[in-house]
Amino acid sequence: MSEERYIEWLERLEIPIEETATIEALQQTLENLMVPTPEQIAALYGAAEFKYSVLAAEGMRPVYITYPWGKELRFGVKGRPGLWGYESVLGFLAEEDE
Repeated sequence: MSEERYIEWLERLEIPIEETATIEALQQTLENLMVPTPEQIAALYGAAEFKYSVLAAEGMRPVYITYPWGKELRFGVKGRPGLWGYESVLGFLAEEDE
């Protein structure tokens, strides 16, 4: 599962940020919701860390667009109008690193 899919999953679960502050806190929250494998917990922790440490620090946030047929994950990027896809967000991050 790609990091984008884990971010989507994390968004759907609507887990508060304080419950993703440590891997132990996230594990406890997920155990209350389901019985995840250690690999799934580690992947979700990585997605939470990426969402809050990398994306938020760069002024990027996940936004769901709801259609009659389902939801689509896009990203709002500070200083750039519109909503962007995950690949575009990665490109913006790469530009920042240059």
